[in-house]
Amino acid sequence: MTLPDLRHRFPGLADGWVRLDGPAGTLPVDLAIDAVHAYLVSSAPANVGGCFEASARTGALVDDVRAEVGRLLGAGSSRVIFGASSTALVFAFTRALARQWKGGERIVCTRLDHDSNVSPWLHVADDTGAVVRFAGFDTSTGRLPVEAIESLLTDRTRWVAVTGAS
Repeated sequence: MTLPDLRHRFPGLADGWVRLDGPAGTLPVDLAIDAVHAYLVSSAPANVGGCFEASARTGALVDDVRAEVGRLLGAGSSRVIFGASSTALVFAFTRALARQWKGGERIVCTRLDHDSNVSPWLHVADDTGAVVRFAGFDTSTGRLPVEAIESLLTDRTRWVAVTGAS
């Protein structure tokens, strides 16, 4: 399969522009667009947890998809969650994690990470009195030395928010 073969599978690229903004502007492949369209125009859409047939079907579909994603990632389905976006999920997670914080806790981030893995921690720090420290990276190579993270760890460090790739 060639790059032109792949490009035509992404209708959002038809205008000739190349999107380099990563997660903030991910364009869906045609199969995903078709699947979502087929679902939305069917009689299937319903909230999960309702006491009616469409809700039960939606719940079963979510369970099936969760199991497939778990299989793909080598994880149990109970370890897979879905949300509106990675940013929304990280915001919810940081809020839950920081509920018991009293101030002075430390969080380590990097300037290499997508904003969805940095802004939620900055907001939590503003709300709780926690301190966010940024691990430096080699600007010529883009590499993040482990020592840059280790040097920021203290007994007050509660979270290291560093992605494997961004």
